[in-house]
Amino acid sequence: MEERRKPGGFLRCLGPFFAAVALQNGIAFFITEIMLVHKISTSTGNYSDIVMEAMKELTTSDFNAMVSIVYSVLAVIIMGLWYAKDKANNQNVNLSFKGYSPTIVFGIIFMGIGGQIFCNYIVQMIGKLYPSLLAEYLKLLEDAGLSENVGLMMIIYAVIFGPVSEELIFRGLIYGKLRRSYRFWTANILQALLFALFHMNPMQGIYVFLMGIVFGYLMEKTGNIYVTIMLHICYNALALFMGWMLEAIPQNPFVTFGFILASLFLVYIGIMIVLNATSGNDKGAVKEN
Repeated sequence: MEERRKPGGFLRCLGPFFAAVALQNGIAFFITEIMLVHKISTSTGNYSDIVMEAMKELTTSDFNAMVSIVYSVLAVIIMGLWYAKDKANNQNVNLSFKGYSPTIVFGIIFMGIGGQIFCNYIVQMIGKLYPSLLAEYLKLLEDAGLSENVGLMMIIYAVIFGPVSEELIFRGLIYGKLRRSYRFWTANILQALLFALFHMNPMQGIYVFLMGIVFGYLMEKTGNIYVTIMLHICYNALALFMGWMLEAIPQNPFVTFGFILASLFLVYIGIMIVLNATSGNDKGAVKEN
């Protein structure tokens, strides 16, 4: 079918994107103001010292975790209601695991493991070429509390609310709106680019874009956002403990090449298992009218 570009197709998909950005920044600003006012009103001493002490607290991993949790919970509620309303325009959306083979779990795990290995090597290779990007990325992880000794709040965010909110925004709302105006690959690349941009970090954006492409492909083929949510949860959960395992692997060109090939093979096998497990269900995201 010849592609039909509807004039407002791309602009409509920006609504959920900017809504998520505004919500995230709004929550951070609101919590920051509350904590500043509380600190100033309950502390004694030099005003500038109190403010400096408060600012130090606002840059800790605990504060970032709190902001992330509050944002993601609200995003799940708001974007979930928005998606529930939006999916009424898409008769091909499937929101049930009824009839799915249990083998889908193995497919998701294989993709999660393969994706983690591949993305880890992507970061390593780019880091060797651009050390400043790697340093910025590691600092981001440290500030977010995702480097070492990850706290419970950040685990809850990274493994539950973060993946659910991001899938509702990008594979649910944004991809759904794009798919009603564009063919698959156009819609998929655009949503993956916005997914990468949302993370506001060049290093992270590179592998997040690749993840977005795979997630979008699965959304297209299954029409079920639960599949991409479970994959996103699996990927993030594995990230919490696979990093140190991959660091123990000897670093030489042959081993690296072998692991990259193995990771891509795992992702491919995982995709095939998932698609086979869903072969009895209606597939496809939003079709062109």
